[in-house]
Amino acid sequence: MAAGGPAPAPLGLLDYCERTGACGAVAEVLSARAVVGQGPRETAAVASQRSGPRRVRADASLNFTMMLNAAALGREGGARRDEPLTRQRWRELHDINDAVNRAIIAESDINQFGVTERWSRPLLETQGTRAQARGDCEDYALEKRERLLAAGWAPESVLLAVAELQSGGLHTVVVAHTDRGDFVLDNLRDAPQPVALLDYTWISRQSGPSLSSWSQARLALLAPHSRN
Repeated sequence: MAAGGPAPAPLGLLDYCERTGACGAVAEVLSARAVVGQGPRETAAVASQRSGPRRVRADASLNFTMMLNAAALGREGGARRDEPLTRQRWRELHDINDAVNRAIIAESDINQFGVTERWSRPLLETQGTRAQARGDCEDYALEKRERLLAAGWAPESVLLAVAELQSGGLHTVVVAHTDRGDFVLDNLRDAPQPVALLDYTWISRQSGPSLSSWSQARLALLAPHSRN
């Protein structure tokens, strides 16, 4: 997935940054908010569509080579921070994606909070309580990103991205940049997916390690390459 020109960060993400202080310097977050302007907000109808995702089940033992070949088709050229994709790293992608999908019950922000968009980490917020973690796509994505960072992935290689589904709803995922292609961690799918295999219309993506810095997103199609 390639970066295009500058794009506004999602308003819900900037609200999360200000609320939690999880996105770096306050001045940087406020500057990013000033760039947002009248960027598209998620409607209540879109949020409602996301409350009950139809998850695509997948075998945890997906063919490693097959997935690498498919991922290479969506690999961005040029300078970027790619994580070496060993079998251990592949297992981390799969296990973290599956574990977070299972740990959070899908529910829209409008149902939980009465607002169309509220980014959060429900597993962190309910830690130490008996409350069940509930959230929608961006909440899954935030948690997966944090777990990948805790596992040693570079911040420049684990980025949030926003796409439009064929149904018309906005959808947030994590994109892991690797030296064998880009993989999407998605709450609608149990296994990481090569970005080129998803029928999503990509809108914007985090650019670099800062959560408040975003760019336009596009799919760059390159021929598969072989590792030396």
